[in-house]
Amino acid sequence: VPHERWLGERHRRYEQVARYVNSRVPAGGRFMATEIGTLGYLTDRSMVDPFGLINWTNAWPRSTSMYE
Repeated sequence: VPHERWLGERHRRYEQVARYVNSRVPAGGRFMATEIGTLGYLTDRSMVDPFGLINWTNAWPRSTSMYE
């Protein structure tokens, strides 16, 4: 049932957020969100991951620079 939270509505909301991110984050830009899987996939943008799950920026913000 598409209107139920876990059977369509949740994903539809992710799609709305992805459209918002795509309209405001330039191509090649990065953004940070607590949800990394679906939004990263739907936006095709790099994500800053402070939790250390997906990319080289995982030391930031614990380090003084994201390039250390």
